[in-house]
Amino acid sequence: MHIDFYLSQSGFKKTEKHDIKRIDRLLSNHALLRVSTSVYVSLRRFVVTDKHPVILVDWSHADTQTKHCILRASIVSEGRALTLYQKSTFSFQYPCPKVQNAT
Repeated sequence: MHIDFYLSQSGFKKTEKHDIKRIDRLLSNHALLRVSTSVYVSLRRFVVTDKHPVILVDWSHADTQTKHCILRASIVSEGRALTLYQKSTFSFQYPCPKVQNAT
């Protein structure tokens, strides 16, 4: 689901505050989280056409308090990085080879 599509479905005037609330609701949707791995697998099948694709693996802080981190794997496709997989974890596991290898 494209974020702009999700945001444009509302009849309300778009404001930054409303956009943030909509994205927060989308990202905290437990049903979406349960199927996210299958979405990433489908995306990989659709996007990965090269025998030797470039995969970027990145650790990022997920909040300003740096209590949580995100481990993200992305593929380079047509000049963009498309997320293949991401996982949230606590900062004390950053960067942890055990977490990276488990995904």
